[in-house]
Amino acid sequence: MLRSFQRSHIAFVHDVIMAAISFPLALYLRVGDGVVYYAPHNILFSAGIFTLIAAVSFWYFGLYRGIWRYASLNDVIRIAKAVSVAVAVLFLVLFLTTRLDWMPRSAPIIQWFLLMALLGGSRLTYRIAKDKSTARALVRQGTSRLPVLLIGAGDEAEAFIRETERSADTPFKVIGIVSLTQGRVGRNMHGVDVLATVDQLEDVISKLQKGRYGLPRRLVLSGDALRHEDNANWVEIADRYGMTLARLPKLGDLREGLADPLQIRPVAIEDLLGRPQARLDRDRVREMIADKRVLVTGAGGSIGSELVRQIASYGPSSLTLLDAGEFQLYAIDMEMAEKHPDIPRESILGDVRDQTRIGQVFDRYKPEIVFHAAAYKHVPLVEHNP
Repeated sequence: MLRSFQRSHIAFVHDVIMAAISFPLALYLRVGDGVVYYAPHNILFSAGIFTLIAAVSFWYFGLYRGIWRYASLNDVIRIAKAVSVAVAVLFLVLFLTTRLDWMPRSAPIIQWFLLMALLGGSRLTYRIAKDKSTARALVRQGTSRLPVLLIGAGDEAEAFIRETERSADTPFKVIGIVSLTQGRVGRNMHGVDVLATVDQLEDVISKLQKGRYGLPRRLVLSGDALRHEDNANWVEIADRYGMTLARLPKLGDLREGLADPLQIRPVAIEDLLGRPQARLDRDRVREMIADKRVLVTGAGGSIGSELVRQIASYGPSSLTLLDAGEFQLYAIDMEMAEKHPDIPRESILGDVRDQTRIGQVFDRYKPEIVFHAAAYKHVPLVEHNP
């Protein structure tokens, strides 16, 4: 806390000194060597008054709440407001006291641009120096970062790249960007090139694989990439190359401070839905299933077995499990015997295309609810084996 306090005061002193020299310097830039013909007391009086006005203005507009290392557009806007107010007040004071009969009218305008350069330039120089020192420290430490490829060239991608270049402990190195649109191809963000559009994703990965950093270890989606129609294809490409698919935080979360720009997480199924995730009304489901006779077809399959697990948790009066595969049916039957031994159940080996067999099942067990999950899921394989 004390260190931050001291740094803010050093920054304040620096800005006040810049304000003090800006007036005579602006006058010199306007009239050149002719400044020697101006009365010294007028110059000293004006510079002194402006220094006091600027000090108050700088503090009022909060120029010292920010950190120079993270100087941004918002800091430039605050500087512009503070300088504008200070120059305007000086102009008014000099008009009321001297009628400005000795000062060129363009001097305040020159002073505004000069002081903006002095204040903004020093912050930019400090930030560049710190970023370079961080990069050198990483080289000295032999820090190895995971190469990542970004999909999407929007604000989230920009924030992520900026933070990876600035932070000394980030584990990621962005080695390229693939854009959703043609307009940004050939440009770059903080030195990272936008290599191509998403329809050339595999070509980009192949080229990067032969490059300096090798195959990207992460394929990271940002912004609208999560809602893109081809995102399912990207999942397959990432799997084919052994890459982990991940996503950046949403821009709204970044703006509201709910997420770290460097935070990436695995892509969840709901991220790829392209619509709001449907929420299950469990109370309504329980009302529908509880104390009812339930039949599940295809009960041993991946979908059917999960349905059986979920249905059992809602307390049906009985469960009838039907499947054409002996082992799959046996497996889910044993699981239910272990986890829900109190629920009456029957396991029926049969094919849903066998009308006689299905008729027997309905006649004997009289199900009130049927969950029909029996289906061929591997369509290409089945088509080749009619």
